[in-house]
Amino acid sequence: MDATSDLIRTRRIVMAAFGLVAGLAAYAIAEVLPDLLVDGRLRLALSAFGVVFFSATLAMAGPISLMHAAAGGALAGTVLAAFLTWASLRFDGVGPFLETGHPITAASVALAVFLPFWIAGARPGGGWSDYVALFDAAWRIVLRYIVAGLFVLVAWAMIFLGDSLLGVVGIKVIGDVIAIDWVPYAISGAVFATAIAIVEEFADTVSPYLPLRLLRLVLPPLVAVTGLFLVALPFRGLSGLFGSLSSAGVLMSVAVTGITLVSVAADRTDEDATSSPALRVSARLMALFLPLLGGLAVWAIAIRVGQYGWSPDRVAGMTAALACTAYGLGYAAATLSGPAWMARLRQVNVPLALMLGATGLVWLTPVIDAQRISAQSQLARFERGDVGPDGLDLWSLRQEWGRAGTVVLAALTDPAHPRADEIDDRLAQLAEATDRYSFEATLPPAARAALIESLLADLIIRPEGAALPPGVMDGVPVPDLRRWHAACGRLTPAGHPGCVALLVDLLPAEQGDEIVLFTLIDAELANLTALVPARAGSEGEGALVKPVELVGDFSEVGQPRTLDRIVEGDFTVLPLPLNALGIGGSTVFLLP
Repeated sequence: MDATSDLIRTRRIVMAAFGLVAGLAAYAIAEVLPDLLVDGRLRLALSAFGVVFFSATLAMAGPISLMHAAAGGALAGTVLAAFLTWASLRFDGVGPFLETGHPITAASVALAVFLPFWIAGARPGGGWSDYVALFDAAWRIVLRYIVAGLFVLVAWAMIFLGDSLLGVVGIKVIGDVIAIDWVPYAISGAVFATAIAIVEEFADTVSPYLPLRLLRLVLPPLVAVTGLFLVALPFRGLSGLFGSLSSAGVLMSVAVTGITLVSVAADRTDEDATSSPALRVSARLMALFLPLLGGLAVWAIAIRVGQYGWSPDRVAGMTAALACTAYGLGYAAATLSGPAWMARLRQVNVPLALMLGATGLVWLTPVIDAQRISAQSQLARFERGDVGPDGLDLWSLRQEWGRAGTVVLAALTDPAHPRADEIDDRLAQLAEATDRYSFEATLPPAARAALIESLLADLIIRPEGAALPPGVMDGVPVPDLRRWHAACGRLTPAGHPGCVALLVDLLPAEQGDEIVLFTLIDAELANLTALVPARAGSEGEGALVKPVELVGDFSEVGQPRTLDRIVEGDFTVLPLPLNALGIGGSTVFLLP
């Protein structure tokens, strides 16, 4: 018993010491390196190695020895630091590279896949492809990190409580100590590592089995909701789904949740898998739904790409959607394979996980250079004549897409480019712009006139035979014109363009009609905007753009079908039953 206690105590001390060093490393990365190293890429390499090494080692220590965990952490840190530094060459500086968020996500995915495989391979008698070991390792990492993170929060709550208590009697020693820059990092690291060591000591008691079994209960309602969605989709219409990156994100989120829950239902072995008939049926149905969800997400993003070309977010979305589809196809094939479908599902999980980790690494290579793909897409669309100068995302090319964007801009500014004369004015505005809004809010006169002409060509005007006053759009800001023009490209439930202008006299005290513009934001929501044309005697032409003041339930008038009602003439002008109280030069009234 004493030898066991000494061993436990020694492990805790070693882990606490390692955690303290990890905390100090985090302090150095966050506070020291930015001032010490001018070279951003060297700082990126050292920071990436430090973060990956310590986080991976702490994640793996326990199931395997600290030495084996450190070896795996060093390998992962070296590889990911090298890949991140390589990928950063897409930009002149490291800051814009990291601000995209995609490289960190890709590296995190690769690391998350690597850790269970290293643990499984390093355990005595195990193997890197041992599914039981992989399943245990993956979920125990999640559990240890959650518990250790909560313990750090509790520790800091106690520290602040103790500081407050001693402060009552004028003792400020705790506050003085934690005010030292590196101390909070060191305390957090030591506490976190100690908590991990303690959680591992109670591996048989503190296990992921209870939360995993609770997770299984979420599967039937998820299947019911997903099934209802897939059944209703053809009747509801696809216009709101396809071409929307946010809808694709929802589909992928459901798919990832479904993948996780089906995997949890299958568990490590047939003995551990769910025995509930309802859960088994739910798991099989969800597995069959997954390829549909992934395929719909791919289609939605593909249509968006067809409309606007590639962007880094669309490249990332398509990568994730294809990964979800691959998982869905693998799970569906396993489900249809017969009575032993859960065993086959476990088998396909291993190559699918390796595929996912490899995708994370490939994202950091020139094979999937999101900025280059996006920049070349914009150039190709312009050279094919798919878009004019105002349809190019020139701001992103200059400010957000790194060296690939610079290369494309150089091609566009080349006087030898066949469409150079069309884009010269727009490039000159880009050179003078200080922010995206100011750039997008201005257009050369010819481009603005073309945008207004295209908008008016699609705009439905009611009542029948009515016409917009001449020049009514002349003073409208460019972002509004673009938003309305984009709405015209969406379809109402009845198939009409998603932009309808209703001329109606809503201000009797003013001469002439006002214009209420109904535009589709998406398949679920319509927006109302008022245009008050310039009156006789006023300076200039155009209209004042005003938001519509609505009294009552917006859920009715804000529906896409409202546009169809306006087109069909289903509207009336109602006098407002309103009396006003005049007091001097003021008018007081109550909205009914």
